[in-house]
Amino acid sequence: MDVERLAVFAGIGFALGVGAFVLWGPTPRPRRRGQVAGITNLGFTCFLNSLLQALGACPVFLKWLNERAVKSKDTSFTSNLALVLDRVNGFTDDLYGNVTPIEVITSLGPLWSFEPGYQDAHDLFHVMLMALQNETQTPTRKFCLSDALPSPPGSPQDALTLRSVSCNDLPQEEPSRLLSSSQNMTSSTRSIPSSKPGVILARSSEVLTRYLTDESSPRIPERAWRSLCALPQVTPLGNENHPFSGFLTSQLKCTRCQWRSPVRYDKLETVSLPLPPGDTLWRRHTLGELFARLVTSEVINNVECDGCGTRSPALKTLTMGKLPRCLCIHILRTTWGTGAPVKRDDVVIFPEVFVLDPFTFNEAKKRNGQATLPVMGINSGAQGKHKYRLRAVIEHRGRVDTGHFVCYRRGNWNNQWIYTSDNVVEKTSLTDVLCANPYLMFYERIDGV
Repeated sequence: MDVERLAVFAGIGFALGVGAFVLWGPTPRPRRRGQVAGITNLGFTCFLNSLLQALGACPVFLKWLNERAVKSKDTSFTSNLALVLDRVNGFTDDLYGNVTPIEVITSLGPLWSFEPGYQDAHDLFHVMLMALQNETQTPTRKFCLSDALPSPPGSPQDALTLRSVSCNDLPQEEPSRLLSSSQNMTSSTRSIPSSKPGVILARSSEVLTRYLTDESSPRIPERAWRSLCALPQVTPLGNENHPFSGFLTSQLKCTRCQWRSPVRYDKLETVSLPLPPGDTLWRRHTLGELFARLVTSEVINNVECDGCGTRSPALKTLTMGKLPRCLCIHILRTTWGTGAPVKRDDVVIFPEVFVLDPFTFNEAKKRNGQATLPVMGINSGAQGKHKYRLRAVIEHRGRVDTGHFVCYRRGNWNNQWIYTSDNVVEKTSLTDVLCANPYLMFYERIDGV
């Protein structure tokens, strides 16, 4: 009997001890204000977590976002994204534990359609820009009665107005549909077999808005790999542009009479750079070399010239027209192996300070349309008018249809770099950052240069 009583008293004492420890024991230490927090993986959401960390490292974007969040409803995507990024950066009163970005997912609503195996940080970036634009911009276009008339058959308005660009030494293949909802990128991609490697789509969120909200929207008609067809300029839907908004310019020059076509402007939100074709899967490239391939003049045969009225070869030149305040660079890493997509792990060397002067429209005019590569070294950030400083790098680790996204980003203190992988947050060095194999790179323009 005494043993039973002793056991009862021992159990009661243990319970009281546990309760006292829970109530009055040591509490978790809060993070310092401004200390970057980890983000909880809600199940295949590393692509979301890495993108949130990257956006949180871009002060220009954060300022723009917070200014619009003040004018938005508390339940809007703009307000929820601003709140989550403030939590990630440690600027709210909640300084305990990891951040759970459930508000971002719920406020995206039907735009969040990323099934397991189809998560891509680049796709999500465009979806987020689309949602922000839907909430922050108001239509400014004036309508007239002629808008109610049906478009003539085969008019350019029947197609999704995406600007396609090709590098002049990419392998020529059979044309295929240029539209892929996932943009053929690393991690998992939607409809990979229906997209041709090497096509750069300078997609804008307003184009995606019209396309994704209209199931009856027709697809882009098939066109040749080196087709000269210039798609019509996208009509802006509003009077505001987010910091990632810029413009590409394209122009034709007749090789017979030197006549130049009017300059076309096409909106872009990311610069997608394909890797050069090669037999080996292990090659090294510099970011400057990939940009140079993008803006190198390309010879187009059998072009009808409006100047001399004949069909003759023409030079097509693509350049950066209006530079964005925030620059998102996307490395296209998907190629085709033996009948299946393969991720290329080529090393891409990129600088902390990147100069865009050689790739602008004014610089192209100085080169006078010659098919020459602009000179761009690895460490050429010392001189130039249009300088950009690295803010974050998203890296994909794994195969094309699986893997994990991580982010290297700047912290909230000077010269601080952080490695993040979901809830893991560790200090790192700039050297480690520059050794990463980038999938997405985020730069911000340096003011006062």
